[in-house]
Amino acid sequence: MYGTVSSLPFPDNMFDFVTAIETYYFWPDLINDLIEVKRVLKPEAFLLLVHAAYKDDQFEKRNSKLVNLLDIKIHTPDEYKDFLSEAGYQIEKINNLPEKNWISAVAQKSESYRDRKEPHSSPLPHHRTYGSVYGDSADQNRSQIQGNESPRDLK
Repeated sequence: MYGTVSSLPFPDNMFDFVTAIETYYFWPDLINDLIEVKRVLKPEAFLLLVHAAYKDDQFEKRNSKLVNLLDIKIHTPDEYKDFLSEAGYQIEKINNLPEKNWISAVAQKSESYRDRKEPHSSPLPHHRTYGSVYGDSADQNRSQIQGNESPRDLK
């Protein structure tokens, strides 16, 4: 099976949990692609984003090399909140590890949020598409975030 994050080859409401590990910054249209991921999530299911760099003055020199080499945009923790909220997710937890400049975000598809059918006009730049979005409806993925805890336990 082949697909892109912009047009996932899965039916609506299929997955309990979707992960995007070191990929989202390559997505061609971040907001619309997050909305597409939300489409395949079951109501109240979770999305996990993980990245080994976020925008922070302490790591500006290192991060600028990554940004230029890979043609990506990295975000501050507050920008994570903004783009996930804009795409219609409820933020469960955003963790950053300042000494390593690592970040992860857990967001939930909210039942109360009306799914958008029309494309969203994103202010974020488009990038080449690399990476994948993986999903599995097995509960074991939830426990792999941190020991046996579910994403709700990470609050």
